[in-house]
Amino acid sequence: MASSSLTIQNVAAAAQQAVRRARQNLDNRNVPGTSMNVSDTDSDRQVQPDIQPDGSIPNFQLGDPLDGDDSSDFQPDADTMVSEVRRKFRRKRVGGDPQAPAAKLGRKRANQWKTKLFLMQSSVPTKNPTAAEQERLEINGLGSPAHERPTLNVGRRKSVLQRSWSIQQLDTFVQRSYPTLPLGSDGFEYGFAKKSRSLTKIERRTVHKVSDIEDFVEQGKFYIIPNQDIVSTGSRTVQPAMGSQSWHTQRVSGGVTPPPAQPLPDAAEPQVVVVNDVSSDSDSELPQYVLSGTPNVEFRGTVDFNEELKRDVKEAFDALDNCISEDIQEIVIRRDAVLEDVIAAYRSRDLASSRLKVKFAGEEGSDHGGLTRDMLSMFWTEAGQLYFAGEAALVPWVPLHRQRTLKPDYTALGTILSHTASLTGIIPPRLSRTFLTMLVFGDAPSEDYLLSDLLEYITTSERSLLKRALRNYEGLTSADQGKLTDIFSMYAMYEAPSANLIKQQLVSIAEAELVMKPRPYIDAMRKGIPAQQLDMFWRQLSLQMIDFIYSSQSPSGKKVANVIEATNEDLRPQEELVLWWMRDFVTSLDTEDVADFLRFTTGSSVMPRDPIQLEFLAHARYPTARTCSNLIQCPLHYTSRNQLKREWRAILGSPLSFEMSLM
Repeated sequence: MASSSLTIQNVAAAAQQAVRRARQNLDNRNVPGTSMNVSDTDSDRQVQPDIQPDGSIPNFQLGDPLDGDDSSDFQPDADTMVSEVRRKFRRKRVGGDPQAPAAKLGRKRANQWKTKLFLMQSSVPTKNPTAAEQERLEINGLGSPAHERPTLNVGRRKSVLQRSWSIQQLDTFVQRSYPTLPLGSDGFEYGFAKKSRSLTKIERRTVHKVSDIEDFVEQGKFYIIPNQDIVSTGSRTVQPAMGSQSWHTQRVSGGVTPPPAQPLPDAAEPQVVVVNDVSSDSDSELPQYVLSGTPNVEFRGTVDFNEELKRDVKEAFDALDNCISEDIQEIVIRRDAVLEDVIAAYRSRDLASSRLKVKFAGEEGSDHGGLTRDMLSMFWTEAGQLYFAGEAALVPWVPLHRQRTLKPDYTALGTILSHTASLTGIIPPRLSRTFLTMLVFGDAPSEDYLLSDLLEYITTSERSLLKRALRNYEGLTSADQGKLTDIFSMYAMYEAPSANLIKQQLVSIAEAELVMKPRPYIDAMRKGIPAQQLDMFWRQLSLQMIDFIYSSQSPSGKKVANVIEATNEDLRPQEELVLWWMRDFVTSLDTEDVADFLRFTTGSSVMPRDPIQLEFLAHARYPTARTCSNLIQCPLHYTSRNQLKREWRAILGSPLSFEMSLM
């Protein structure tokens, strides 16, 4: 700033001297000792100074005070000029607060990130390739994608990525950029190299959006590293929009020397590459067209990528199911002591590798899968209240006065968790993504994950206040700010909330509540998971798979209503009316009531894999649910929608409704 101030002062001084010179030229009368002799033509105009009596000519230096010219008259103008120039060059403060940090100079960061992709050949590269190696790779379909390569008329271009894209969207873009390579089946990682030639892989669990990857790469190079080595077979298949010559590649176990490099062919006309992407809650996050060099990449909200994730998740659960033997062990559980009896059973017997046949004491129900789901659903509902903390997102933790008696149970909880996943194909609901990420990877997720889980971890009223604080802190009333301070104190954040630091402050709270406090309990639960199940299932999960499991298994009234269907296609008018009333009733249920409805009809409180069938019985008096087949036998005596709602609310509110029988 010292050099900037000096420069401004020099400019002001020069401006002041220029004004003085102008005044001297325009008003000769105010300058004693000089006279203006002007010829008839402008070209002969000259200034002739008067000669002093001693024969000398007065000398004037630029900037010397002139007689009759009071420089103080100009000083206010100069001071004003310096002040205005300084004000114009000063960085603006956030919100007009002089104590706030200065705003960043330059244009607002756009949503697009322009970078160059480069696909490596080896799955374990250590250095970025030389120029000769890059040319060899590109000739064989690797290296830069086709839409980045130079043509006769255009030089090399860059891929244009949206910073708001998820990693799934980026994966799809990369696969479409190299359509002839098995990247989708073999998988790949991302890496970067900066000034040095060494390559560094980016761990997928640390990134969730393209902007996260950009933070790693910065001004360096962005590399795609396949999980399996890719080498040429000598036969070549052309990449899109690059000409008529062809080459293709495949994954092999040994190395094959690629053919010599040949000149790049001319580019064809730009084409549209269709990219199937995951759905998004916000349509604005899915641009219809994203320009990336030569091809236009068109995003459309399809379920193709979700289908791929669904297949991957199913394969993971199938591998976990293969870890379970066909041996069947029978256990008897008291419905009013499910938590105590289940933990005791897993402690006394090796149940984790066997299938179960559950019998509730005093009931006649026969287990064909429904009773097992019912027992495990009841268990995790009660365990969430005793062994976990949080509202809609749970993490394992107990207060200090209970640690001595309850902490030894967490190893058994890990065993039951893995066995629940293997027997039912689901992960208990309400367990936070932060918990599962730490259980699988051992590390905490990104700040966005932590902040999202924190908002689900706290109460509804706290969640509403924190969301408003994150959205518009300046709009909070004094009462809201007082409540926010109380929330901070409750979570041991002894720092005043600040508009500029609110997000960082909440992330610090999330790290304390969701990471540091639960870590010992998560480590204990991991020890309880059998080694084979840990390797075959839990360590195979990715962040994308965890997100998919949560989104697909989290129930809501609308989602459940959409999977209710009648057993018969040809319905009578009264049956159609009751079906419509039933769907309308389920749609109106809140989270807890939806969980009770699912537990009554399917034996589990998560979204069912198969539809819920509705069978109409003309002479039935009360609804009957068969949890083994997701079947509801429904009477037809209802005369109004309110009558159906009253009866079903009474059913879901009675503990006796959940007892099993052989009827």
